[in-house]
Amino acid sequence: MLPKKLTFQLTPLLDLLLIVIFAQFMEMRESTEREVTAAEGSIKAIQQQSEEDRAKLLAAQEQNKTLRNDTEDLKEELELQRLQLTESLNRAIKQRDVVGKLVAELFHVPEETIERALNPRSPLEQARSKQEIEKLLEQFRELSKKSGDDVVKHLLTYQEMTKRCDIWEVYVSENGTVQFFTPPEVYEFRASSADTFADRVFQHYKSMEQPKSLVIVLLSYGDAKAAPRQAALDGMPLVTDRMRSDSNGRSRFEYAVLGYNAEGPVSKADD
Repeated sequence: MLPKKLTFQLTPLLDLLLIVIFAQFMEMRESTEREVTAAEGSIKAIQQQSEEDRAKLLAAQEQNKTLRNDTEDLKEELELQRLQLTESLNRAIKQRDVVGKLVAELFHVPEETIERALNPRSPLEQARSKQEIEKLLEQFRELSKKSGDDVVKHLLTYQEMTKRCDIWEVYVSENGTVQFFTPPEVYEFRASSADTFADRVFQHYKSMEQPKSLVIVLLSYGDAKAAPRQAALDGMPLVTDRMRSDSNGRSRFEYAVLGYNAEGPVSKADD
């Protein structure tokens, strides 16, 4: 018996092969399209990031440029201020030197003039002792020998003292009127007795604001008659004690008798 022959039909096999090839082709094309799409997305993302980075770089460059310009402007402004301050300082130093020299020259007063001012100018004025006059002359000589800067420092020291104390002045004029200077106010009255003088001064004191911790009252007089002048001399210690007691320790009151002064009150001269 003869063996059977195997027979194959090629058409169905060929169709199956084509189907397999086409399926692989489609799969490869889809895979390629996905890769292309992913690559395009990556490229777009990279391009977008690149644009953003470029924009940030440009903004940073612009900001840096602005900062450099601002820095240059600030440098110029600071240099201008430095020059102005230097100029002002130099001008102030020159003015200080000029003032110092002028003030020093003002204190070069002839000694005869100083002695005449220290000695009594009225028979009714109590003479200063020889030791007191000699001490004042020595102090004035020392001040007149100082340099301009030293004199200015001396005046500044006096100014600082006046900031911490009040200086009031009582002046008895030729017509008997009493002028009580408590800057910026001036109170005028008449008094024929020590009690009246003390009452009027105390009355004005009570109308004022609280004075500083130290108050110095200076008493001087012109060619006044004996009665008003003596009323002021006797009434000054009375009213000083009275104001001291009234302040309850908040202020200390002292007085000094400057004596005869034909030129008028010191406060008026200062104004």
